Amino acid sequence: KEVIYLNTGEPKEQYLTNICWGPKEKYIYVAVLNRDQNHLKLNQYSAVDGSFVKTLFEETSDKYVQPLHPMKFISNNTFLWRSEKEGYDNFYLYNTEGELIKKVLNRKHVVKDYFGYNNDNIYFSSYSNDGLGVDLWNVSVKKKYKKRIVGDGNYHSFKVSPTKSFFIDVFSDLKTPSVTRIINHKGNQVSQLLVASNPLQDYNIGDTDLFQIKTDDNISLNARLIKPYNFDKSKKYPVLIYVYNGPGVQLIRNNWLASSPLWMYYLANQDYIVFALDGRGSENRGRDFEQVIFRELGKIEMIDQVKGYEYLIKQEFVDANKIAVHGWSYGGFMTTNLLLNYPNFFTCGVAGGPVTNWEYYEIMYTERYMDHPENNKEGYSNTNLINKTHLLEDPLLMIHGLVDDVVVPQHSLDFIKSSVENNIQMDYFIYPGHAHNVRGKDRLHLIQKIIDYIRANNN
Repeated sequence: KEVIYLNTGEPKEQYLTNICWGPKEKYIYVAVLNRDQNHLKLNQYSAVDGSFVKTLFEETSDKYVQPLHPMKFISNNTFLWRSEKEGYDNFYLYNTEGELIKKVLNRKHVVKDYFGYNNDNIYFSSYSNDGLGVDLWNVSVKKKYKKRIVGDGNYHSFKVSPTKSFFIDVFSDLKTPSVTRIINHKGNQVSQLLVASNPLQDYNIGDTDLFQIKTDDNISLNARLIKPYNFDKSKKYPVLIYVYNGPGVQLIRNNWLASSPLWMYYLANQDYIVFALDGRGSENRGRDFEQVIFRELGKIEMIDQVKGYEYLIKQEFVDANKIAVHGWSYGGFMTTNLLLNYPNFFTCGVAGGPVTNWEYYEIMYTERYMDHPENNKEGYSNTNLINKTHLLEDPLLMIHGLVDDVVVPQHSLDFIKSSVENNIQMDYFIYPGHAHNVRGKDRLHLIQKIIDYIRANNN
């Protein structure tokens, strides 16, 4: 068979993303992103000889462009393109000459899943305005008709029938494990297939509270608080803050248990409060909510996590002198960062698979959020935790998978080396044979190690 290469041109350091065949398979479309990730070109190439045909349109940003979805053709010469160029991930209708026909729905929401096109209508889901739930939409392409088919604030996942007339809707909320039903395109229930029983009804599970905390700029941040099953408001409880707060991840949803893993309830039942906050930089709240962290990862995120800390110490049931912090990956970076920058706030921390120097991390991810190291020396210096080990005053347990190929062990090993050079004591544990996450039966060992360390030092 003949191999045909696309003539994507120079420079060589560019990203070829969201590749899509045209309807008649004569053309291939590629979203070409420059190395700096702030200039996108949607290019058309010949499938016959790989030659460049034309650029349909371009998108630029003073921070970054992040194309995540290929074109969706709804006819031979019109297609839907997803972009957050106006602040929120939305659909735009173009023709194959690159002409913008219309913005499909003028709403400040983030599209989740596209389910297809039928008889002038597109069907898709989007996150609710607060990011906690998932809605279902039917919007006309040519007319002004739009209908939010489902919009109750719960967290839904959908599968659509071939005719787009029916949907399998699986949803849950904080108190509802799962409901599976069939609804029609108007949102009316046709059949209820399953109401799942509570798998934890025979166990002691504490209450989970969902609420919002305001930043100084009056931006609402979603927060989650887990209490012991025998919670006594007259008592003072130690706290674990679980943190991630990085791009591409959302910890908190309005679904069953608010997306909390069960180990958090296990810890809560040992007379603990377990708290989490999705600060600025996290997923599904719009472009500006995420991109505020650009060029100095951790700075804004720590400000928001401290807002959560300040909320906690005002609660009468919280022991303000016993607050620990734990996170993994970006959360490990945040845990270490918080201990270094706010030493009087926390009793201890457990940082799993932490980034300690962004120059060691994967290029596309890092340069998207931090810019190129040559263009942002100050930002890379400010976020280099290896150079700040002398600031560590509180007990820190750092954990790493020995064969971690995402956050390579060099991150934690160089941090330890710097700690030794500065005569700083810390704790370290390696999981042989494990990559970026500790899975399988060894995860029980990991969770117990984390909990034991927190309980031993958070006193």
